[in-house]
This record gives sequence, C-alpha cells and structure tokens, in this order.
Amino acid sequence: MQNSDLIKKLQKLKSIQPSRAWLFNNREKLANQIPEDLWKVPGWSMAVLSLVLVVGTASLMIGIVGAAQNSLPGEVLHSLKIVSEKAQVSFVSQNKKAQLEVKFVENRVEELNQVLNNEKEPKKKVSKAREVSKKITQYKKELEQAKEEIPELAVDQVMEQAQEVSDQTLKIVASVNSDENGLELQNTQEISTEEIIARIQADLEEKEAELGEEALKQARLYFESGDYVLVLELLTNLENYDIITNIEKLEEAKE
Repeated sequence: MQNSDLIKKLQKLKSIQPSRAWLFNNREKLANQIPEDLWKVPGWSMAVLSLVLVVGTASLMIGIVGAAQNSLPGEVLHSLKIVSEKAQVSFVSQNKKAQLEVKFVENRVEELNQVLNNEKEPKKKVSKAREVSKKITQYKKELEQAKEEIPELAVDQVMEQAQEVSDQTLKIVASVNSDENGLELQNTQEISTEEIIARIQADLEEKEAELGEEALKQARLYFESGDYVLVLELLTNLENYDIITNIEKLEEAKE
C-alpha cells in the first residue's frame, strides 16, 4: 500500500463519529469503574482499622472508669462509678452480693469523709455536713439490714467508720454560731459527742414552748432515731440559738 493511500484512509478515520449507544455504554462503564477503584481497600487494611478502633475505644473506656474510681459525690464521673459498682453486684453470686454491697457502703462513707474534710469555707462546710449526716443515717440503716446476711464483725467495722463521720458532722453543725454578725464556726474538737447530745436533749426540754407541738414531736423522733443533726436543724431556727454557749452553761452547772 502506497503511503498516499494510507494517509487518505487515516484522514477518513478522523471523520468517523461513534454511535450514541456506544458512547452511552462506555461512559456508564467508566463511571462505575472510577469509584470502585477509588474506594477499594485491601481486606487486611480493614481488619487493622477495626482493631485500632476497638483497642482505642477500650483504652478510652478503661481510662474513664479508672478516673471515675477516684471521683467524689457531686463530681461528673461519680455516677459512672456507681453504675460500675452496680454492674459488679449483678455479676456475683447471691451469697456474695451483701458482702460486696457493704464494701460499697464503706466506699461511700470514705467519700463523704473526704468531701467533709476538703471543704474549708465555713458556710459550705456546714451545708455539706448536713447533707453527709443524712446520707450516713441512710447507710447505717443499710448496714443494720446487712447483718442478717453476712458476718456481723465485717458490718460493725464499717458501722464504726460511719459513726465517726456522723460524729464529725454533728460537731461541725454544732459549731455554728448564728449571731447577728453572720455564720461562724467555733472549735468543737474539745467537746465530746456525748456532751453535745446531752445538751441537745436538755435544750429540747427547755425549748418546748418555742418549738411548738408539731416541731417538738418531730425533734423527739429525730433524737430517738439518732438523727441529732436534724434536731439541731430545728433548734438553730430559733433566734440566736448557740449550742456551744449552751454546752458551756451545762458544764458550769455541773461544777
């Protein structure tokens, strides 16, 4: 074939137009092929990615739960700590549940003690002492119930801790001097819990008329159940009531 003939045929090819059907089919094939190639990931890569995600999530959860173990009531992570403890209880045998629950009550008592000791501002300290006292009363009742299921000695040890915190709250609330100058805390460390309770009992008898029948009835119920802080709550609502001064008067009378 002469070169001139070849050139003529090539020139004719330029003028040839593909059919619309051919264009449509090939355009569709290319469009489908591009994303398939673009997003194709080897199987081992997906396995590695999944493993990284699982390990990362597990590490994060372990870190959060670990941080929650050191949290105190009122802090964000403390609710997670409670949930974690409840989960532990649900996975142990029935005869170990009570023992574990007593352990968690012990945790609560220790936490409340920390909350009380960490607060330095007088007004907030008294407020927290009142809250702690209510919680301790609740935990004491739970411990009494637990005695039926586990050795009494184990419960008594936690009960003793709870009583120490309870005594501390009583001293803090008793140290309030609510005079016209505002709230102040006086030192009650030298005063025994027994002296405070004796003074509360004496004050209840002296203040019968001022408290009123309903309040007096409630105060006596609190006193009989050992909720001395709640009795003080009622007494401190009386104008210029000062437990410290009254204890000093009681001591003078003894002399």
